[in-house]
Amino acid sequence: MKILHILTDSNTGGAGILLENLLRYTELPKEEIAVILPRGAAMLPRYEALGIRCLPLLTRKDRSFAPADLPRLTACLRREKPDIVHTHAALGGRIAAFAARVPIRIATRHCAYPDTAPAAAVRHALNRLGDAVLTHTTIATAEAAAENLRALGIPARKITRIPNGARALRRLSDPEKRDLRLQLGLREGDFVVGLAARLSPVKGHSTLLDAAEILLSQHTGYRFLLVGGGPEEAAIRKRIAAPPLCGQVLMVGEVTDVAPYVNLFDVALSCSTGTETSSLALSEAMSLGIPCIASDFGGNPEMVRPGENGLLFPAGNAPALAACIERIRTDRALYASLSAGAIARYRRAGRAENMAAAYDRLYRTLYAEKMTARRSGAEKKHVTRT
Repeated sequence: MKILHILTDSNTGGAGILLENLLRYTELPKEEIAVILPRGAAMLPRYEALGIRCLPLLTRKDRSFAPADLPRLTACLRREKPDIVHTHAALGGRIAAFAARVPIRIATRHCAYPDTAPAAAVRHALNRLGDAVLTHTTIATAEAAAENLRALGIPARKITRIPNGARALRRLSDPEKRDLRLQLGLREGDFVVGLAARLSPVKGHSTLLDAAEILLSQHTGYRFLLVGGGPEEAAIRKRIAAPPLCGQVLMVGEVTDVAPYVNLFDVALSCSTGTETSSLALSEAMSLGIPCIASDFGGNPEMVRPGENGLLFPAGNAPALAACIERIRTDRALYASLSAGAIARYRRAGRAENMAAAYDRLYRTLYAEKMTARRSGAEKKHVTRT
């Protein structure tokens, strides 16, 4: 069973990290797996370090559909002759797989989008047509994504729900934590509010900064730590250079290993106002027993259960977010309970090993069904001829 993944992301986004987790923990032979991705993609060396053959063919980075790449993609698939093509945010990959007559075509929907734009009807029709022709199964990474797909006209029978799974982060020793806190200028007793996410508008950094201003105007002892890079970096740096955020909000930029910084979080946030399904950043924080506060958008309510492993707030509502942060900081009994709940939730539903096993089962099931159908078709042809 030969599997070929197609990823269009050039950065270290959620789709690329999810694929890394899948490749790391799959029990299928890695020599039978390959990845097509953009030239110069950040994830390429990480996949190769896992023993995965990479094909850096795409010239149009971060584009789900790039007509200029279609001939190259189709030719590659015809040469490779995979049994399964699994695309990640790659409509062009699905078209190429169809053109190359790949037997099994899978797409993962990594995001959930509000269906309010005037183009919703057009998108609905295109997704229905595309799914009927191009894809055998669409994977939803959360129920919110599945609902989004059904709203776009994709039949429920063609949707498989497999939540994202994250690797447990390495826990730093106390001396390591102390050294890193000193490097960052964190004071003894600072309550660190952390957000590890790409710096893009839908990740809600503006909501966090608004909440930070509210908290800093009323309380002392708060520090805010932002991990990640992206298009909003310059605007965020400009805002936090002025009072009252100056010196209280720290940015470390995009890093290859988030674990050291997440270890410093007292609480982890997801402030998304769009796209979020099952957040890898939240699962990673939970693996360390860090309580989480999340907006009520998309798949966040599936991951964060109020009073169990964290708190929820209405997306975009900075005063509500500030109140949640202050509640967790001041109620130590609640904090201890949420910390234990975070670890329990990660072990139950957030592990990358469980996610990879679910993908492996899906691949094997679809492959077995296709082989059975082929044998049945061959037998019918033989009977007809005789």
